[in-house]
Amino acid sequence: MDLNAVAKVEWIVHWSGGWSLLSCSYFGHQYTETIARDLGISIKDAVLTSSDGHSACYFPRKEVDAFGNALAKKVLRDKKQARIWCSDLKQRTDRITNVMAKLKSTEMTPGLFNDFIPALYDYVPPHIAVKKVVDYLPPEVLQELLPQFTKARVYAEKVYTDSEKTMQLFSQWVSKQSGVKPQLVLCMVKEEVDKYFETSKLPNTNVLQGRFENSALVFHNGSRELFVGSKAKEFEVALHAGDAKETLSGKTAFPGKAKGTVRIVLDAKNPGVFNEGDILVTGMTRPEYLQLFKKAAAVVTDAGGVLSHAAITARELKKPCVIGTLKATKLLKSGDVVEVDADKGIIRQVK
Repeated sequence: MDLNAVAKVEWIVHWSGGWSLLSCSYFGHQYTETIARDLGISIKDAVLTSSDGHSACYFPRKEVDAFGNALAKKVLRDKKQARIWCSDLKQRTDRITNVMAKLKSTEMTPGLFNDFIPALYDYVPPHIAVKKVVDYLPPEVLQELLPQFTKARVYAEKVYTDSEKTMQLFSQWVSKQSGVKPQLVLCMVKEEVDKYFETSKLPNTNVLQGRFENSALVFHNGSRELFVGSKAKEFEVALHAGDAKETLSGKTAFPGKAKGTVRIVLDAKNPGVFNEGDILVTGMTRPEYLQLFKKAAAVVTDAGGVLSHAAITARELKKPCVIGTLKATKLLKSGDVVEVDADKGIIRQVK
């Protein structure tokens, strides 16, 4: 998929956070290929960008809608499907959690790492099914099934955070053997891991450094390309080519209104200045954002749906929250003063 083709597509943010390029290479392969084995459908195109340790995943809106509607049809044909996905998600959460716990408590080996990857691949289908189907079910069906979906989703909440910690353990193990910094090891892609296990050779450190600074993985029609540096930046610009600059809106996760100072937080461990009553603006929240969530007057995210961490937490804390804006972290900046109208899903800058 070239830049012109990317710029013509309406892209939505599936997630945004601190996942490494290495994790992105496995996730992209999973989304576009292997989940079809479980779900019978997959996302055909995906772009995953990475810069200085922060990454984001984009899907074409039309493909996400087709994917979500296909999942919803399965549930509407037989509501038992919802229970199956929730049960699978819990069982596969237990499996990958046990594998990651073993990796944490013992010396890393190629064999243990190769136990982790199948467990990760096994986990993703029910996770994405549960997370996405809720955004496409009729309201009356959603109301009936939401409690079991929410319970399964909360049960599995820490898996993706812990999966990145496992990747970090792998990078530290490789770093000890090779002398290459862990953050650069995390800039490999999955095929290079296989090659490392066979040859003990890593890509050139200058190549890895370039990937750390700016990279983009583009998945299209069963193939994948990796772009680095200025070319990767061009892809990120193309992803936002159709954004309307004058409006910022999303879905209501919890209603209410708030006014405050924007604080863009991409890393909850290093939030910078964040005062009581500020407006938390981020790509998406994870459990490590909870203390910031509690201090915030309102929360605004780029990504997220009914079962996103932000939506679930907003309902628990009864905080005004707008999710799925796609571009809040791009259009707003820390220090802006905004009014968040979560009743209507609109964010307005106050001049």
